[in-house]
Amino acid sequence: MRATIPPDQAHRLLPLLRSIGEEILERAARLERLEKMVSALSISPRAHATELSLLHADLAEEKRELRYAERELENLDCRIDDISPLTFLVLTEADRGYTWRLGDTELTESLP
Repeated sequence: MRATIPPDQAHRLLPLLRSIGEEILERAARLERLEKMVSALSISPRAHATELSLLHADLAEEKRELRYAERELENLDCRIDDISPLTFLVLTEADRGYTWRLGDTELTESLP
């Protein structure tokens, strides 16, 4: 991470973090549903070969899009700090860090 965000401007990232966070949660839920469907159909793979093939393609797409979201966070000098609840770490140029939980209205300064 480059850590180039001025501390007084870190709060400007909140709308984008909110959007990325919602996307991550939605994609994670879809991944879980798809994995359950694959598991259920894998009991008789020959009978469900076409469906399984489509599900595997959908799984690959969701995983790829999650990686893109994580890269977007990295480009913003942020990363996922915790999954439950979804929490981001925002690094700044002054070696300060902030955390933000999806749903919060403000950043919280984190200890170095």
